[in-house]
Amino acid sequence: MPAPEQWPSIGTMVGDASTAEFTFILRSFKSRVGDVVAVPMEVPNEDYSGRANIAAWGRITSIERYNPFFPYEAAQELANESIPLVDTVLSSSRDQLQAKVLVLGFTSASTGDYLNLYPLTYPIAPAADVRYPPAVAIRNLLAGGLKGQTSLRIGTLIARGDVEVDISAEKIASRHLAIMAMTVSTSRTPPSGNYTRARCCALH
Repeated sequence: MPAPEQWPSIGTMVGDASTAEFTFILRSFKSRVGDVVAVPMEVPNEDYSGRANIAAWGRITSIERYNPFFPYEAAQELANESIPLVDTVLSSSRDQLQAKVLVLGFTSASTGDYLNLYPLTYPIAPAADVRYPPAVAIRNLLAGGLKGQTSLRIGTLIARGDVEVDISAEKIASRHLAIMAMTVSTSRTPPSGNYTRARCCALH
């Protein structure tokens, strides 16, 4: 799998960034809401004697689209006079996309290990490149804790149909059996409707 720096670039970070969220200008038709993105960056190492390479991960939560060359005043005039935009010299092809990203955490980029996600404790640098991770990297990120376990396919990501989502069959079975054991041992009387609904919520 290629390094994060070699993943396709889909935009550039703008404005202020924190360890919780950031904003970037998105290239047209290169991503959408719900997509998982990554930003290769450097952070201080454990003893602050140098720097460590990481990949910060985030999920696009919203996208705003606007045209800086099409002011509100012009739109108001066209609406009042019922003038089609094509009959003017105004630009309609310079749309800009501004995406907001919720930071999920970071993984080490130097070892190629995308399984362990840690909280981001250093902000992303301004003008950083935002990358589009391959499906295998996202699958390793989401299902990193399934090594040595039986995986159970539950679907795909909404924004990435090529990324399957698996869960641990052993953990689901053990949780289900534990709930059943508590149900049998707590009372001999039939459970109430509220208790039954609570069990269903716990199983989901």
